[in-house]
Formats: sequence, C-alpha cells, structure tokens
Amino acid sequence: HEALKDPCFDQDLGESVTLHTAKDTAAKVIILSLGDEQEKSSENLRRAFGQVAKQIKKSKHVCFDLSGLEVAPALEGFLLGTYKFEMYLSKKSDKVEKLSLLGVANKEQDLIADTQKICEEVYYVRDLVNNPDHTITPNFLADEAKKLAKEFKSISVTDFSAKQVEKMGMGAIIAVGRGSVHEPHLVVLEYKPASAKNKKPIVVVGKGITFDTGGLNLKPTGHIETMKQDMAGAATSLALMKLMARLRVPVYTVVVLPLAENAISDRATKPGSIISAYNGKTIEITHTDAEGRLILADALAYAEKKYKPEYMLDVATLTGAALVTLGRDITAVMGNSESFVETYLKAAKEVGEKAWPLPIDEDYAKSVKGSISDLINLSRNEKAGAIMGAAFLREFIGKTKNWIHLDIAGTAWAEKNSHYRQEGGTGDPLRTLLKLVQKL
Repeated sequence: HEALKDPCFDQDLGESVTLHTAKDTAAKVIILSLGDEQEKSSENLRRAFGQVAKQIKKSKHVCFDLSGLEVAPALEGFLLGTYKFEMYLSKKSDKVEKLSLLGVANKEQDLIADTQKICEEVYYVRDLVNNPDHTITPNFLADEAKKLAKEFKSISVTDFSAKQVEKMGMGAIIAVGRGSVHEPHLVVLEYKPASAKNKKPIVVVGKGITFDTGGLNLKPTGHIETMKQDMAGAATSLALMKLMARLRVPVYTVVVLPLAENAISDRATKPGSIISAYNGKTIEITHTDAEGRLILADALAYAEKKYKPEYMLDVATLTGAALVTLGRDITAVMGNSESFVETYLKAAKEVGEKAWPLPIDEDYAKSVKGSISDLINLSRNEKAGAIMGAAFLREFIGKTKNWIHLDIAGTAWAEKNSHYRQEGGTGDPLRTLLKLVQKL
C-alpha cells in the first residue's frame, strides 16, 4: 500500500512500480496499473502486460495474479511481449521458463491453452518474416506447407512447380519470378476436417514475395533493406492453416500461396512487357515493382475457378500507399462486399488489431485499364495507390460475391518496439483472420 503512494507511480495505464523483496520470497514484485474504469478494455490489458514483459529480465519464473481480469488478453499481451528474434545472435538473452497464473478458474484452462497456441503461431509468422531471404526462399515456404500436411491429417497440400505453373497459363507469376535463380511455386493447402460445416471453402490467398528488389524498376536505398518482409501475407496464411488444425476449427478452409522472388538478372521481365494471366486477361507491366498484384492475380483467378468460394480474401504487403495513408498500426481493408468488410472490422476490433476500410472508387478503377492490353499493373498517374492495387485485383475474382483485400504493407512490420510488439515482423493480422474464420 505504501508503494502505491509513491509519487513516481502515477497509476496511469501501463505504469508500474517494482518492489525488491527478501531472498526467501519472490525476488521482486511488480504492481501494474490498469488505469481508470474507462481505460479497462481487452486491448489495454494486452498492452499493459506487454509492457511488463519488457521489464522482466533474467526472470526464469514469473507469477501473475489475474483475479478479476480477462485471462486471455492479459496472457496474450505478456506472451507476445516476450518475443525476441535471436536466431542469428551469438549470445541469447534469458527467457522465462515457467509462468504461473493465480486467480484463474478451472473452466478457463482450455482458453489458456488456446491462447498459448495462438501466440506460438504469431511467433511463427514473426520468425518467418524476420529471417533473411537466403533462408526464406519460395522452395523453403513450399516445404513448410508440406510439413503441415505431414503433421496434420486434416491438411493436404499441392505444390505446383514453375513448369506446372507456366503450363497452367499463369503468366503473371512466371513474369515476376523469372529473374531469380529461385523458381516460383504455387502452393495450395486444404484444411477439411470431418466436422466442417461449410461445403464451399473460405479461401485465403497470401502474397509470398520472398525478397522484392523492385525488379528492373529497382527500389532505392532506404526502402530495399527490409524487403525480406514481402512474404508476410504468405507467412500469415501458413500460420492460419496451422492454427485451424491445432484448434480444430470446424471450417473448411483453403490457403493459396503464390511464391516468387522478384530479382534482377538478364532473364528479368522488362517494363513494357505484355503477359497473359490465368483468367486470360492480358497485362502490360508498366512497373516491375508492382509485382505483388501480379502473383495475386493468378492465384485469385485460380482459387475462384477451382473452388468457387462463398468468401475469399487476400493478404498482402502490397503498397507503400497503404503505409502512407494509415501508418504502421492500421490495416487497409477493401472489397466488393460491405457486409464482409464490416465482419472483418469487427473481428479486428475484438482482437486489438486495427483496420480501416478504403473505397474501390469506380473512377479510380478505370486507371487500371490498358490501351494495348486489357490491364496495366500500375497506373501512370498513380495517386490512390492502395485503392488502385485493390481495383487491379478485383479484375481477377470472377463471380465471388464476398471478397476482401487486406493491404498489410504497414502493419506486417514494426520499426520500433511498443507494448507487445517488437521491431520487425509483427504477426498481424493472424489473430484477426482466425477470429474472422470462426465468425464465418
């Protein structure tokens, strides 16, 4: 009680005071403020416990008293806050070996177990995104998909090689990947548990550019250094498939991963080239750094034709415009169904991952039409870049009535540590996607 009167402890949300105790008890006790009644929310709980995770160093055993608190967000905040990417460090930091929770009802044990699994898969996404391109190649991600099929009987995988992709008529994926020694793939995972309630699958398409040089329209210094993150959509989609199986979610789900490296060589596609996509539409490549929408175009058209889904969404680090528009904390959401967009926004709010809708304006959408081809991949008068990207993708969704495009160019990567995020890959929007699928 005396500690709470300390003038240094103003009891604002996330503020804490540390008490050092006798050696025969806990080494230290942290008293954490959750703010006033108006500040008590699931997300603020995550952030507060995420901050605590950053204060605990060299503590092998941590105990929380969660009496009267929401268990899942508190645990989620702490576990996500403890993440560190140290794979390439010669000296690793100490990690918490044991976590004890007080004030938790027996009926919440399953919730705790599920929360731990969710956090483990966020770690998985962060690890994939943080690893360098010489590790994470298209072939590596294809192998990761195959591992899932071996681990879970409810998951099957098909890996289409570059030759097969070309034979199938996916000229867009081939055009992007042709400049690299790492050949492109198209990987399809199906999660179809016996308990699945839906006959038509929910389809998730994840952009998998394992490194993006920009192609012959080379990215400048200051932008190219972090382009290992351009496969965050694919990493998130893989983790979603893994979570579905681990949590036994009774929803038939398909993940489609177009995988390529956008590199430079004498074979690289040149600006001005005209290619034909899977659905037969021709595309003039006016800019080789607008490559993500190209590989997604083939993948979306394939998924729509093959599965005829009721719901389809794509997840992609697509445009710098999304980052400029909404910053690092808010995912841009666009689509052809207001109700589907709204469902996604509600799911995002529940798990604390921010999202905001942008319109696919019909006048803007005209700018993706070509003069010597059906489409161009980048408007010569590009302004509303995030919207233009979505308008281009819309040309490849066929008759699917419920489609949304998530531009995670800002939210997939953090430039600094904050609450339960660390610099580097964030794992967003995995938790929202899980919640969305559960809602559908």
